[in-house]
Amino acid sequence: MTHHVLLSLCLLLLAGCGFGARAEPAAPAVAFAGEPASSDYLWSRGAAAAAPDASDLERQLHGGAFLVPPDRALVRVDVTGRAPTRAELAARMDDATRAMRATLAVPGACAAAVVALGAPRREGERWSATATLSIDVPLAGLDDVAARFARVERCMERFDAMGAELAGLELAVSHPLPTVDRPHLHRAALLERAVGPLREVAAFDGPPAFDPNGVRCTSRGEVTIVERSLAGIALRVDLECAPRPLLAPAAAG
Repeated sequence: MTHHVLLSLCLLLLAGCGFGARAEPAAPAVAFAGEPASSDYLWSRGAAAAAPDASDLERQLHGGAFLVPPDRALVRVDVTGRAPTRAELAARMDDATRAMRATLAVPGACAAAVVALGAPRREGERWSATATLSIDVPLAGLDDVAARFARVERCMERFDAMGAELAGLELAVSHPLPTVDRPHLHRAALLERAVGPLREVAAFDGPPAFDPNGVRCTSRGEVTIVERSLAGIALRVDLECAPRPLLAPAAAG
């Protein structure tokens, strides 16, 4: 058998194994709920994760949460620096926070500010300290999730622009936290939403055994954030309801 024949056979074998032609783009791996993971899925993505739960989408469909658009997203950055002396450390942290504020701030898109300066501490022959910065990303006026996400990412991408002057520092960065500025401004709407069903119950003309006044509710007016995302901030007002004590039957005369 000639060398040419052997070469042809080798090429055919390689092509049959998938090495002879450029692979077509693979379709994304899709794991449907209740579907057993295939061997290919396990090989490419590991053990199957739990299927996503769509019940939160149903709650929104049924008006299950009082949502308001986020006013801003907040990011916390802890910056730790070290130096041989306390004086050098103070100068180092001052230079570092100034450089970070200048790098992370984007006019009209995000502001960076120092919110805390930790006391210097001794670590053997060196000194260390941690400063905390906040990145404030305004989101008011942006009407959809994509626009809000783009604004947040524009600010987060500024971390890639940090230069060599910040080398040697340790940075710990939080996830962006969507929030609303003044939750208490929605107190009246939240209370109306909460007591609306009670009004409907009170107006219902039921049989004698039905007691529309059998529940007593109280509220201190405290508004809290219960869920948050770029899609909206879910608020709740405290409302505690309990059955009224049953009246004792009147004694026979």
